[in-house]
Amino acid sequence: MWFILAGVWGYSEATLFFIVPDVLLTAMVIRVGYSASLKACLVCSVSAALGGLTMYCFGSGDFDSARTMLEKVPAISSDFFNKVEKDATRDWYHAVFVGGISGVPYKIFAAIAGQQALHFWPFFWWSVMTRSIRFFLSATISACLLRILKAAPNASIRPMFVWGLMWFLIYLVYFWIHGW
Repeated sequence: MWFILAGVWGYSEATLFFIVPDVLLTAMVIRVGYSASLKACLVCSVSAALGGLTMYCFGSGDFDSARTMLEKVPAISSDFFNKVEKDATRDWYHAVFVGGISGVPYKIFAAIAGQQALHFWPFFWWSVMTRSIRFFLSATISACLLRILKAAPNASIRPMFVWGLMWFLIYLVYFWIHGW
């Protein structure tokens, strides 16, 4: 069940959903363990890249409609599109990598890649790789934090409470900076 959810979430977030799959993947570390979470990271990465291919095709066929639709997703604005277009012109692969760890939605990169007619297969494999790095990093950091929590003198701290608070604060700051 967790792996199906990871696949659906990865695909959805790469297209129109706006909550990153890292939320699920980090919860998996707490609920089902680090090893299962890493397997889900791979499922999520491939499905996110497939979602990216959907946006790639949409961007290559009708970029203006893709952009209009994506700008209706919470926290996505024309500023993000302008930044991605500028960064991607210089070095698309570097821009996607940095974007994945700096909060720039991948779906924008995918639509612009389609508009710019980047080579399909390199785009797909680079997407899998960059998504994997971020997802594996999130799961690993979560596992390390869980270990610290369990070793704390006050072991009554609930890991899921800390997880929920962490993601609440991350999204509070993100939406405060980028708007709803």
